Amino acid sequence: MRYQYWFRLMALFLLISQLSVMSYFAVKPALAAMPFSHSDKVLHFLAYFTLMIWPFILINSRSIFLLAAGSAVVYGIIIELLQATLPNRYCSIADMAANLSGVLAFIAIAQSRIMQQAKQWLQD
Repeated sequence: MRYQYWFRLMALFLLISQLSVMSYFAVKPALAAMPFSHSDKVLHFLAYFTLMIWPFILINSRSIFLLAAGSAVVYGIIIELLQATLPNRYCSIADMAANLSGVLAFIAIAQSRIMQQAKQWLQD
């Protein structure tokens, strides 16, 4: 159906937009004080969790989806290593763990029956 084309195009646009925003904030000087201890880890988790929504919508193959998930993890590691070279930024293993946790949490939820039915509905 025609709406599927536009829905997938929108998902691709949102994927590129989210990667752009994440890349921008990764190299920008760190924000001021966060509202609670380790709140930046929550932001990392949520960013990578939501990042996996778009490949889930766009990719039909499970193995390619897992490749996209691996790419998201590698992207997170590269960004963290890059931050070690920037003034007022630092590389954090805890941030990498939060990124990985967000990706793994989405993969776990994506395996649920409800998510598989939603994906099937999107593809029909």
